[in-house]
Amino acid sequence: MGPMWKGGMWKVDTTHNSLITAGNGGGTAATVAFSLFAADGKSRYDFPDRTLQAGEQIWVDVAKVIQSQLPDKNGKTLPLGTAAGSYQIQDLDHPLIGYIFEGKLVLDKTYGHVGYGCARCCAKSVAQYDDPLGLFVGDGSAQWVAATDDCTGGSQDVTKYSYGWYSSNTSVVEVDYNGASTAMGAGTAEIDAFIDVVSDTMYADPCPTATMMPSAYVNVSPTITSISPAHGVSAANTQVTITGTGLAGATVQAGPGISVSISSSSSTQIQATFAIASNATNGQRQVTATNNGAISNAVNFLVQVPTSLDVVSDTGSVQDVSCTVSGSTYNGVRRDILYRVMDANVQPILTSGMSLTESFQAGTNSCTGTPNTPTPTVNAPSDSLGQFPNVDRLAICSVACLPANSSGNPTGSCTLSVTQTWTANGFTVRTNQIAYHCSSVAVTPQ
Repeated sequence: MGPMWKGGMWKVDTTHNSLITAGNGGGTAATVAFSLFAADGKSRYDFPDRTLQAGEQIWVDVAKVIQSQLPDKNGKTLPLGTAAGSYQIQDLDHPLIGYIFEGKLVLDKTYGHVGYGCARCCAKSVAQYDDPLGLFVGDGSAQWVAATDDCTGGSQDVTKYSYGWYSSNTSVVEVDYNGASTAMGAGTAEIDAFIDVVSDTMYADPCPTATMMPSAYVNVSPTITSISPAHGVSAANTQVTITGTGLAGATVQAGPGISVSISSSSSTQIQATFAIASNATNGQRQVTATNNGAISNAVNFLVQVPTSLDVVSDTGSVQDVSCTVSGSTYNGVRRDILYRVMDANVQPILTSGMSLTESFQAGTNSCTGTPNTPTPTVNAPSDSLGQFPNVDRLAICSVACLPANSSGNPTGSCTLSVTQTWTANGFTVRTNQIAYHCSSVAVTPQ
């Protein structure tokens, strides 16, 4: 007795029939699940579950089941002409102990005798595996088949005995006669094979051979090998090129704060626009591609928010500007500062085309007359290093600085206070308090 009998074989043809029995050898009722399997591995027949009282026994006439074409509990039948297979009997109420016993009569009309068997054949269950389970386009994998003895539990690799390998979708995965598969495109495909399985016998007579068809599903995902550029700026559009495999027709996900618009795609490349929102936060995003429901590996894309300006170079105050006011000339002062834009993590934003604007607001002015100060630079784009295309030149010429000494330097004095504000892509990135003097320019960040 036991909780399950699995792998017993039956035979039905013009000279043979099989009668299979199941009985309850326990002291309490047991619900029995009884199934027949065709040897080709494609058909099964599930009888309605039956409750057997203690000591009760039932019989199944396999030939009658096939010839009557009476549907099973799932509405299925064994095809006419089915000649051999196996059966399974299971105690559903007592899975650990089990009270079910089984037996079998094989009728041979040719010789006029009946053969009786009781759990004599130990069937083998076969399972197919894909190593690895998940593939990316271009990857290779090895299919392998394992057979497990249902009596002893022992398992062995029987891949080399398998044959007839084929793929349900060769545009997704191809497989050769040895079971070696290659991922061709994104999606899911089923890989099948055939194997002739001989059940081990516990007695002298051989058990029949069953041809079984193990299968495995292979999931193939697109790949992303690179994205260029791998960064973009808030409140701007970035044109990106995504390179990889299995990308034709794929969609792209770029994370929060980024809307993706694809202009073209091929199997190896996607051209897209990343529209980065003005409220997008600074930091890395995970970019993936999805094709036929399969998701690629993720690559990083950095969103940078303009936050501050970093000084690349500063000449300090230099008196080499020719100032001519009221008919007199002197050596005026200048100060040249080159800036670059930094993000919230104080990292340079290496992006060209950022809109940079400068504005002045005059404060106190002790300089006589109207001082000559630089005109604000409006909408000057950054270069590929995130730098201003030109230095910010701070200079002043005023009549209050006259007269000049013998060296041409001013002897007068005055002060003009100015508040300077810089923005990048609409974000305020720096405010300077500038004090212009006749011989110096002081810059104090606010």
